Amino acid sequence: MKASADRHVNHSMNDERAQAERQSDPHSHAIVLEPSAGTIAYVPDLGMDVIRQFHFDEETGVVTPCGVIRSGVKRAGRGLGPRYLIFAKALPTCYVVNELSSQVGVFTYDAGVAASIESAWAGAGSVEAKQAAVCAAAEPTLTLVQTVATIPDAFPVEMNTRGRVAIHRPVVLCACCTHPPPHNHRCGRITIHPSGDFVVTSNRGHDSVCVHRVHRDSTPPGLLSLAGIFHTRGETPRHFQFDPSGQWLLVANQDSNTCAVFAFNTATGCVTYTGNTYKVPSPNFVSVRA
Repeated sequence: MKASADRHVNHSMNDERAQAERQSDPHSHAIVLEPSAGTIAYVPDLGMDVIRQFHFDEETGVVTPCGVIRSGVKRAGRGLGPRYLIFAKALPTCYVVNELSSQVGVFTYDAGVAASIESAWAGAGSVEAKQAAVCAAAEPTLTLVQTVATIPDAFPVEMNTRGRVAIHRPVVLCACCTHPPPHNHRCGRITIHPSGDFVVTSNRGHDSVCVHRVHRDSTPPGLLSLAGIFHTRGETPRHFQFDPSGQWLLVANQDSNTCAVFAFNTATGCVTYTGNTYKVPSPNFVSVRA
């Protein structure tokens, strides 16, 4: 979005006009270190539909650009809007949530390429020489292998905004679909269940959480299949969090000023409302203490 002191982008919408405005220039939305070696950092650029790859040297704190990776597959000319990424537990797999396209991109992580980039840094002399060596050795460490949707494609566009219109929605929403995706929906948070067996994303506008099962034995490992899509009993689930056991899910519904509590079935991925909802003014983050 173009920086301006007297105007702002309407983040409640995700139509073509809003997307064009939000993607008129770069918009770095997070920075995530690859967890095993910690030498590669990733920055999802929501504005440019890419993941920017950097080498990180812990000793000096120097960060060096070393690649750009498309965050998914565009459809019908719509933006992707990568918002955040997270690595699987004990698998060479990374999951990227694309906010504007309502998709999760599944990527394989190549530790060998990361090691080559680190070796290039270590083998040079001055910081300037090290950065030049990293740039020369730069290759993508992530490769897209799967794209999955977080919402049913047939979900009506007119229901998919952050308004206050009261429309009945079923608790469990079908993910089978043949129609074009809605234009005003935006993904929010993505995380991995404490067991490592599920990837969970929140859908703002659709007001749901989407649960995908992680297949550890797939080829490549870590591919996803849908376990279910579940209503969050509130509007705009901006954030959610599991308790340490993974049996309880707390959802912050920002635009209905509520936090709702759900039971999470660790065998099936099914999310069940407990009947407990608490009034909280505009909640946007949940933290659970052990």
